[in-house]
Amino acid sequence: MNASQLLAWLICLVLAFFAAALALNNTLKSAMLERQVAEARKVTTYQSEVLTDIRTLLAQIEQDLRSRTEPPTPAATPEPDAGKPEAAAPGTLKPAADTTR
Repeated sequence: MNASQLLAWLICLVLAFFAAALALNNTLKSAMLERQVAEARKVTTYQSEVLTDIRTLLAQIEQDLRSRTEPPTPAATPEPDAGKPEAAAPGTLKPAADTTR
């Protein structure tokens, strides 16, 4: 083997070493990224469940507030005051006024 062949072999070995180091570095980085993605998915899943629970709770609160603030239905209207004279139905006599007071 002459000197130029030996130099070529050394250059190839150095390049192979750096290629292996780069491959190892990329493998470690991709493993770390995969772990981070898995962790992010767990967090996202948890947060979406919490968000769904919050939306459900807010919908229940809104429904409760609407039921509390709805205007009373005609069946739930209060009776007229007893002190006011009531109008008689057409064709009937009016009740006599109370004169004992």
